[in-house]
Amino acid sequence: MRNSRDYFAAIDDDRRIWLNGRLVDRVLGSEHLRGNALEIGALYDLQLREDLAGQLAYDDGATRYPAAFRPPVDAAALSARGRAYEILAEATYGFLGRSPDYLHTWVAAMNAHSDWFGEYADNVRRFHEHVKSGNLFVTHSFTNPQTDRSRELGDLVTRERPIALQYIGENSNGVRVSGARMMATSAPLADELLVMGAGRILREDDYDLGLGFSVPVGTEGLSFVCRGSYAGPDRQLARRFDEMDAVAVFDRVLIPWERVFIFSDPYKSNQFKAECGFFEHVGQQVLTRQLVKGRFLLAVGTAVAQAIGITGYPNITEKLGRISTWLDVTEACLTTAITHAEPSGPTVRPQSRSISAGLRYFNDFYPTALTMLEEIAAGGLMLTPSVEDAEEEVLETIEHYFQGATIGGLSRVQLFAIARELTGSSFGRRQSLFERYFAGEPARAYSSAFNRMDLALVRKPVDKLLTAATPVFA
Repeated sequence: MRNSRDYFAAIDDDRRIWLNGRLVDRVLGSEHLRGNALEIGALYDLQLREDLAGQLAYDDGATRYPAAFRPPVDAAALSARGRAYEILAEATYGFLGRSPDYLHTWVAAMNAHSDWFGEYADNVRRFHEHVKSGNLFVTHSFTNPQTDRSRELGDLVTRERPIALQYIGENSNGVRVSGARMMATSAPLADELLVMGAGRILREDDYDLGLGFSVPVGTEGLSFVCRGSYAGPDRQLARRFDEMDAVAVFDRVLIPWERVFIFSDPYKSNQFKAECGFFEHVGQQVLTRQLVKGRFLLAVGTAVAQAIGITGYPNITEKLGRISTWLDVTEACLTTAITHAEPSGPTVRPQSRSISAGLRYFNDFYPTALTMLEEIAAGGLMLTPSVEDAEEEVLETIEHYFQGATIGGLSRVQLFAIARELTGSSFGRRQSLFERYFAGEPARAYSSAFNRMDLALVRKPVDKLLTAATPVFA
């Protein structure tokens, strides 16, 4: 099993990361990336703790592997896997949407359904073993750049200088690709980039876009253009948990044949998530993490209310009660999904309906919960000074004039600074956008829920009434 030292050594390479308009020399030397890298390294060390070994890892013969790779053969195995997700999420308060266990889960699911990949099935199996044995940090990009969404992706194809990632040639060594992929979250700190799908439904003749493969982040011809950093010295959350989002740019990158999973196949590009249980397996990890994150939000709201003595106000307790109920419903969806596990190849997967319902309910309510936290803290969010490198004289003033009902002035400032980061900072805004849109357009997700329904079964009660022997309106 890998430790933080191994991980730091692996990412200290010549990867091309553009951040704030400049090429990053070494990611661990970047003030914008180092904090998040340290958190990921801490997760690797956490997996090595002997008191957690039975929960965060499993033994396959003489070798120990991360728990996410253990094949879930029944509901009990899914539950055990979920406990590992929870421990890892609690270490980062649920803020790392791309912790290593996220894609470990998906790589394991791909392996369980490797036969579906046809002639590339062995590539999937080898990739699984590569990631599992090395405990590698994999991130992904499943969508092409937004560009002109009024046109089909296939109509934007051009081999001269592509925008959407596409095939531009091949030889005996592999497939050559050019173009870009968006939402490669945490790519600057990952070992591997997994590219699948297209983000939009491909037409049956969109062969150049029907691709799936993996490459090391430091591959020649691959670079990443990052958004601006939210990390800063006075931001307690962002400096540790700001996961960098990036666009991956491929400039005539050669993908070795042994790393190809889907080639010139629009159908498989469209269907891989459904066929391999992507949303169900990954959804369990996501819902577990979201619950931890939601509990942290509830904890902050409760602490703020207690700090300023408003827990006796009915409008405040109602807000905290609504947040608590939101989490209860989300947890119920997760529990139901596990206890009603469905067959999925040689394994089982969480029940699709409950996972989908839990994800949608959490994502819909998250912005509302943030608004409630904002209303609980109210004007205090605007009157929270920075205490980073503050002088002794002002610290004494803050301690006296910013004290609360149950908390000293400095502690209250630190607490309200966290609430402000969650509700009013660029970091907090990104967290909200991520939770709402990382799984795709919400309207499409609800439409998919409708399309999965057995309409005859749904209509059965009303059809029974309409066909009753005695007319309803005699």
